[in-house]
Amino acid sequence: MSLKLVAVDMDSTFLRDDKSYDVGRFKRVLEQCKEHGIKFVIASGNSYHQLRDFFDEADKEYLYFAGDNGSYVVQQEVLQHEIAMTRALALDIVAFLEPYADVSVFISTGDQSYILRDDPFYEIAKIYNGILEEVDSFAEIPEAKMVTKVCILSHQGLAYNKAVAEAANAEFPDIMAVTSGNVSIDIIHRQSGKGFAIDYLQKRYDLAPDECMAFGDSMNDLSMMREVKYSVAMSNADPHLAEHCAYEIGSNEEQAVLTVLERYFKEGSLGFMEEYLHQSDTSSLS
Repeated sequence: MSLKLVAVDMDSTFLRDDKSYDVGRFKRVLEQCKEHGIKFVIASGNSYHQLRDFFDEADKEYLYFAGDNGSYVVQQEVLQHEIAMTRALALDIVAFLEPYADVSVFISTGDQSYILRDDPFYEIAKIYNGILEEVDSFAEIPEAKMVTKVCILSHQGLAYNKAVAEAANAEFPDIMAVTSGNVSIDIIHRQSGKGFAIDYLQKRYDLAPDECMAFGDSMNDLSMMREVKYSVAMSNADPHLAEHCAYEIGSNEEQAVLTVLERYFKEGSLGFMEEYLHQSDTSSLS
């Protein structure tokens, strides 16, 4: 079976820990994707206005960006698809989070993000948001705006963050809270997620799951893993994500995503993926 779509998470998957990637290798892979008609999707919890800065103009012309965990899908600077929660719901979530110690919140509306003035996490939030506006209160967000993501930043550890996510899910039935790496919790509309973006593109271009591959490392990648046959976890992935993936490869530091794609183009088939079958996975390639 030939690939028609590849989706990659960014932090701790495509990017090294210093937020870099092998630009030359990527450009060669992307050129091969163009030649074979493979759609390349950047599927990240980060906002679109930050993701686009990782790529030059030529690359951005070809890429699809599924920012805010798939809530905001853009190609060639044009919004293709969006699903969001109301501003009122986002403000209720912020109020719910107030009792939790040592956490910070920023809110994304797809085209930009907002954070409270003098927030101690401002510099960290700026890493994930290209356009970040400081406000005295989130009530200053224009009423007409819809919210694509509420993000919580916390250094309390992954177990604590998962507990906060579970509490938010229990309190608000219309949202989905998932951990993203070790310091973030992403809260999005329950009908959204990276899988939402993949499903949208599959339906738009009549793509089957066995023509699609996704790479990830965190629980916010789970929904897109469920939409593809070739679900690939990094060796540095959250174990709870890895157990839901059919395959496990090397680490982000090793640029393992590029290695797998280079091998696919060299060999012309996906037979070699059997070498990466996750130990708990008993499926086989057809």
